Amino acid sequence: MKAKKARRINAERAIPPARNSKQPPVNPTLTVYGVCISLVVVTVIVYSKTFGFGFVAYDDDQYVYENPMLKSGLTASTLKWAFTTYHSANWHSLTWISYLLDSHFFGIHAG
Repeated sequence: MKAKKARRINAERAIPPARNSKQPPVNPTLTVYGVCISLVVVTVIVYSKTFGFGFVAYDDDQYVYENPMLKSGLTASTLKWAFTTYHSANWHSLTWISYLLDSHFFGIHAG
């Protein structure tokens, strides 16, 4: 009888008690923010060398840094100019507006 009881006690000890296996829920908002911040940091690291680059010697002089309309800034007249100007037989108003916004917020700097 004692042997039987000893085997039962040993068998109970061999099996660890069941634990509550539920892990705390993962906050998806924190995960999304973490991934977004990581992507921004990696992108800045990869492109950080380009901040000091200059203009390309192809057509940037005509389009950007010698363009008097870009130097005058973002105004109603320059927006009108962007929609009515043809350059090199091309009408690209979206490009002009993009250049105007860039020069307005960042100045005329390649980097």
